[in-house]
Amino acid sequence: MSEPKTKILFVDDDVAFSYAAYRFLESKGYQVKTANGSKEAFELLKRDKFDIVVTDIRFGRDEPDGLELTALLKQKRPTFPVICITAYPDLLKSLPARDVIVLHKPIELPALRDAIDAMAA
Repeated sequence: MSEPKTKILFVDDDVAFSYAAYRFLESKGYQVKTANGSKEAFELLKRDKFDIVVTDIRFGRDEPDGLELTALLKQKRPTFPVICITAYPDLLKSLPARDVIVLHKPIELPALRDAIDAMAA
């Protein structure tokens, strides 16, 4: 019997990057769902259980940012694993330090996989 796949919610409004990450992570054996922003992510989180959330910090639309998404997740489950990706490191001052890995854009997909593996361990 095989081990259950790690279930990842990948949240980013960059459709091309989301698709590349989705394809790469699925090819490495993860189960991945994508959301274009926090509103869609909140809906998916209501309907499904995930092991890890990977979220961009800033979205191009008028909706809660990745910091708010992270704060909500940490409020409900303080040890929930979250990976934040950003090109704006100055926005990270309010990020909860516990069980959060921060990756700076541009991200190489193997580095993302390594961060996911570290959190899933």
